[in-house]
Amino acid sequence: MADLLDNCRFTAGSMGTADFSDGTEDLTFRNLEDAGAEDGKTYPYKALNATGTQWEIGRGRALNTSGGWILERTTIQDSSNGGSAVNFGTAPTVIITAGREEFGADPQSFQVVRLAATGNVDISEDLEDGKTVDGVMVAEGDVVLLAFQTEEEENGPYIVPASGAASRHPSFDTFDSLPGVYFSVMEGDENADTLWRCTSDRGGTLGADPVEIEEFRGGGGLGGGLLMPGGRLTLQSGAPVSTGDVTNATSIYYAAYNGRSVPVWDGAEWHVVDVGGELSLSFDGDSGHTGYHAANGLFDLFYATVDGEFYFGTGPAWASTTARSAALSRTWLPVNDSAMLLRYGDGAGDTIEVPAAQATYLGTVFMLGNGTTDDRSGGVNTVAQRFVWNAYNRVSRPMRAIEPATSWAYTTATFRVMNANSNNRFQFVVGLDEDPIEVFAHQAMTSSATPVTGIGFDWVSGNPDAIGGWSFGASGGAFGSATAVLKRMAGIGFHQVHALEKGNTGATFYGTSAGNWNCGMFGSVMA
Repeated sequence: MADLLDNCRFTAGSMGTADFSDGTEDLTFRNLEDAGAEDGKTYPYKALNATGTQWEIGRGRALNTSGGWILERTTIQDSSNGGSAVNFGTAPTVIITAGREEFGADPQSFQVVRLAATGNVDISEDLEDGKTVDGVMVAEGDVVLLAFQTEEEENGPYIVPASGAASRHPSFDTFDSLPGVYFSVMEGDENADTLWRCTSDRGGTLGADPVEIEEFRGGGGLGGGLLMPGGRLTLQSGAPVSTGDVTNATSIYYAAYNGRSVPVWDGAEWHVVDVGGELSLSFDGDSGHTGYHAANGLFDLFYATVDGEFYFGTGPAWASTTARSAALSRTWLPVNDSAMLLRYGDGAGDTIEVPAAQATYLGTVFMLGNGTTDDRSGGVNTVAQRFVWNAYNRVSRPMRAIEPATSWAYTTATFRVMNANSNNRFQFVVGLDEDPIEVFAHQAMTSSATPVTGIGFDWVSGNPDAIGGWSFGASGGAFGSATAVLKRMAGIGFHQVHALEKGNTGATFYGTSAGNWNCGMFGSVMA
């Protein structure tokens, strides 16, 4: 049953630097015992923690011991610990991929390379010592994988020369030495920490027949979870993390960040698709069009395949600000649960019906106006609006709301928005409830009694979610300050957070004073 080993993925029953004991198989996969591992046989593996920050690639011997099956960490070929054994802080996920050796073929089934080119290169000069591949300067002796040659018969691993033309890696100098081989990429701006596989069949002639190399997809699954979508949604072309505020944006982009590939299910198997560059979608603000991007609506973004063609677009508008109309499901990655209409442009006919599970979810956007939206950090008298949320490669996005008035009196013991200024709030969207938000509100004040600062999550009236009491400077009537802190899961959808205050006898609050203080609300959301 060795043919099941390329569907072997399990959570190890051990952590640290110990050998991997057989554990619970992941959904749709098998552990060592159930996959039919052969006692004493050596298999290629990759182990990684849940966040991917600890990882190890190597070959290990499977042993059926009295205490159960284990996979020895026999030869470590690369790791997040500089090529040494990783001291896993939690039990890692272990992925076994049966190579050609397990099927009785040539034992060279796994090759570590330093870099993988992102496009066609001139082999006669582009791989010389000192040239740049995927953002990294190569050195003589480096191994570089070529997978995007215009002439596909040139694809394969090459050795970097001191000068002149690069030569093929000596272990892969015949056509039949390539099919089935896996290539692990160590470095690069786009292709670092990715795995590739030659999918050509044996029997060709090297230099004459195409050599097809793709980012790894496993037997029925997505390469044991080795790859996730590598890009980010952004309103700023060329900037996967926007470098400034973007307002009234009429397009959204999917830009390379940790790569540019997206796994997509075609109805039969997963394909890891290199999208080829930045994707763009023009928002549709025409209310006469089906599926147009209406103001105050939320829309999920997808990369989808239909009949061999690929589309970047949005699904149906959410049913409300906190509930989808078209559900997501997880076959491996989140995908459309049922057939849906995808809008991929701003033309009346720019829609297509996508079968269930054939659209990979990338994130969510909230439309501020018909066909327009914002992504801004806020500031003095400015609402913070984070209306683009990424399902992958999220980063912390700062938010702030600073009250511009120098001071104001408020003596009523009822919570209201700070200085009754509706701009003292954050607005943001969440696609999947996976990260907490964190918010701080701070005010300076004087009072003969005790005023209060607060933070209201989706607040309308009444007591807020977080309250900070007044810190006296000396005695009643003295200058003091209050700080409130809110950290919580937000839930999916559109949300608002308000900076609040409650007055008391003789209370005076302070906002902005040049060189003295800035009072308001500060925080961040993962998006």
